[in-house]
Amino acid sequence: MIQLDLHCHTEASFDSRMTVDKIAEIARARGLDAIAITDHNTFAVARDLPAEQQGVRFIRGIEIGTDRGDVLGLFLEAEITTRNFCKAVDAIHEQGGLAILAHPFKWTQRVAEDTLERVDGIEVYNARGQGFSRWNSNDLARHLWTSRPELIPTAGSDAHLYAEIGRGRIAYADTDDDLDTLLRMQDEPRFHRRDSSLIPELRSQFTKLTKHPNLKQLLRFGRHLGRTSAWTVRGAGTRSAASAGSLTEESG
Repeated sequence: MIQLDLHCHTEASFDSRMTVDKIAEIARARGLDAIAITDHNTFAVARDLPAEQQGVRFIRGIEIGTDRGDVLGLFLEAEITTRNFCKAVDAIHEQGGLAILAHPFKWTQRVAEDTLERVDGIEVYNARGQGFSRWNSNDLARHLWTSRPELIPTAGSDAHLYAEIGRGRIAYADTDDDLDTLLRMQDEPRFHRRDSSLIPELRSQFTKLTKHPNLKQLLRFGRHLGRTSAWTVRGAGTRSAASAGSLTEESG
């Protein structure tokens, strides 16, 4: 099987300190064949990635915060600066890349039809996708893909910390096809799921605070700390089918 983690951050993101060398080392140790580097609104690290390192193939990408939510651009060659959803998707397509809706239900329970018509795929599983939402965000994403099977399914850890690498991944049967073709074919994908807890979310906010110290970040960190404490005490409500600490495999 070829195993891919299609959502990962590096020190170029405002809320991570991971390095490419260490990511490659850990990805290899955890059985990944490829990993996508998708930093927040920057292509600075992805631009200079080697095709392969330590036996792990890199996919150059970006996570763009748009007016309709986050969009992953995969298989890119250049920076994309617009934050307008339609323009961002067009810019991804102009480079021959794939536009993927990232954790589409992390912050909302609805995705507009015209949004779905513009993108190439949906992040069906995101290890951080539950966040603080009271609904089952990953299951909603899976159900959406089931109703729109023409869209490419992806899965990713959304790793900001080394411990998260590989928690969300998608696997395909071995093939000689390149990774772009492999995803577009959608040939019986399998999803490997292992939810992250709320603690990595909190640690990312702390990283953001230490990298960009200001009152706004301090207040945001305080809000996340309070929410994480409250959820730890009362429970996070309905979670996705794969609970934190477990790894499951599902057929596509």
